[in-house]
Amino acid sequence: MLNQRVSILIVDDEPAIRSLLEHTLGPRYDCVSVESAEDALRLMDAQAFHCALVDIGLPGISGLTLCTMIVSRYPLTPVITISGDTDDLSISDALGAGAISHVTKPFNLGDLLTTVESALKRHNPNAAA
Repeated sequence: MLNQRVSILIVDDEPAIRSLLEHTLGPRYDCVSVESAEDALRLMDAQAFHCALVDIGLPGISGLTLCTMIVSRYPLTPVITISGDTDDLSISDALGAGAISHVTKPFNLGDLLTTVESALKRHNPNAAA
């Protein structure tokens, strides 16, 4: 991807989390954030993203359902789920829905960056920063 920055979609209903993720990932990646699964799907229909960070606890269409939809509709876009729930069942559900990784809130920002970079390298080696 010459002269094109990697784009990351952030889907979380909490404005503070969206802001934190944009601030953390923004220096390396073009970040776009939305608060709902519906907004995420509209955006993904209009443009391609190299990776999606999806909160599994979204209102309306759940993050797990969104994860399944992204994996089905946009198989080249890896999904990393995020959640405040440390329950192993939730993590298992996220991975079962097609997420390639799961990060639990509160997350270590360095670990989050490593997780995103790993996802990009596995799914699109040319997109990794």
